[in-house]
Amino acid sequence: MLISASSNSTGTPNLALEKAMALPYHAVVCDLNLDELQRTYDRKFPDKLDLLQDFLARVLPLLEVVIPSCVKSILCKCRLERWERRGRGRAGPRQTTNLHSL
Repeated sequence: MLISASSNSTGTPNLALEKAMALPYHAVVCDLNLDELQRTYDRKFPDKLDLLQDFLARVLPLLEVVIPSCVKSILCKCRLERWERRGRGRAGPRQTTNLHSL
């Protein structure tokens, strides 16, 4: 999505990204996604690096960039809160660490 959004400012991926960055939503992207975006531009679009820099300058202030271990922590916390809101008490270790079941 980031590659498509960065290369076409009027396309559907860019519109979806803009919606995700607007209130009431909170857009979160992993730092590995940004690394892959840079590598893809370096490899496939070396003549369009200025387009990538303009895109990043526009969207980075509106995104929360996290590292994978933080994502796991955030997701586990959200899952635990959901579990407790449903009146099931504290979730066990399996429920708070198994991201594949989210």
